[in-house]
Amino acid sequence: MIALVLPNEKSSQPLQKFVVTVDHVESITGIDFFSGLEDSIENQLEASSDASLWTFTSHKSTYKTESSNEPTSKQCLGVRCKNKTTNANGHCHVHQGQASGAVKKIETKTTHSGRCQATTQKGTQCKRNASSESRYRWQHQ
Repeated sequence: MIALVLPNEKSSQPLQKFVVTVDHVESITGIDFFSGLEDSIENQLEASSDASLWTFTSHKSTYKTESSNEPTSKQCLGVRCKNKTTNANGHCHVHQGQASGAVKKIETKTTHSGRCQATTQKGTQCKRNASSESRYRWQHQ
């Protein structure tokens, strides 16, 4: 069993340099990771670390920098929007409906918003607002 403690900074060192025991990670974090195991087994596993049993391969980073040939992001043209976008129309995913030529979605389901239509025990109309898509407050349904 191995554990790794990596610094929060760029490093060119191989991962094997950051291999530590689970006991070391527990001492840093204050977390008991394998508390469900019997103590004798837990102590034996957590105290040892053998990096030779693991294969470490390097992978090319997929992180793209600004110098890549990818389209650069720009400020969304939506009203008061602070999102960045690479869309050709200049609008982010939230404001695609504001782009010229955008198809407007027509809402076909009518919703009732307003005063509850129920009658109280005193015989007067309920003064509370109705639930969405209903003419009555949830207590009256």
